Amino acid sequence: ALSACLLFGFLQALALRPDVLERAIGLKVQVQLLDALPYILTVIILAGFVGKAIPPRAGGEPYVKER
Repeated sequence: ALSACLLFGFLQALALRPDVLERAIGLKVQVQLLDALPYILTVIILAGFVGKAIPPRAGGEPYVKER
């Protein structure tokens, strides 16, 4: 979770300074793409983790209270 937060923050900070990215890669990048990039990557990363979820063993069984 910490690395995801750091990645999101880094990409948002990069969106505030598009000139740094343009100098680094040598191409002009649209500001709208940089603004949307943190959110797009978050959705992609979360979609990758959803498939790896393990359901509980007792899922779907009624709860019986023992005395």
